[in-house]
Amino acid sequence: SNGATTQSISISNTGTYTATITSANGCAAVSTPTAVTVNPLPAPPTISANVAILSSSYTTGNQWFLNGNILPNAVNQIVTATQNGIYTVQVTDANGCSSLSVGFNFMSTGVVNTNNEQPFILVPNPSTGLFILETQQGYSSAPTGRIEVYNLLGIRVYSFDLQANKTTIDLSGEPAGLYFVVVNKQVIKAVKI
Repeated sequence: SNGATTQSISISNTGTYTATITSANGCAAVSTPTAVTVNPLPAPPTISANVAILSSSYTTGNQWFLNGNILPNAVNQIVTATQNGIYTVQVTDANGCSSLSVGFNFMSTGVVNTNNEQPFILVPNPSTGLFILETQQGYSSAPTGRIEVYNLLGIRVYSFDLQANKTTIDLSGEPAGLYFVVVNKQVIKAVKI
């Protein structure tokens, strides 16, 4: 149908296709016409982030990757970034057509001092629910800012203004798991056991 002489062809247009076979003796036969529908690819998904919670722009059909490697069972709209690297998400629609997002470079800042703000540490970590957020040694001014704690779903479970060098964060009413403490744009992982 398109002049190709190979055994198989790739097509990009919807239509009816046939193949003609010619024997060594010059006898030719035409195949039965085959109707082919070419479905459009879905628009590439986009990734948004809320602390370490990454979210796909598609609610279904997702598969997440880290540094090009598939993340097993990571097929929901959201995924928690547990390590640094390039996260991508591939969406597959009802027709089996797939598109891949642009890579999202996730870098956990931990307790590293960024944006010239005071660095913090969280102790004990892990904890059964009570954490102490304190400023690192060498920082003499009283810290200021907002403390926000997020669970793995990206839901804020705790929020208040920082007012002292040592502040208690009480997660005893929350289930065990991984939490993200955000202080002045710094992210600290907290593990409740």
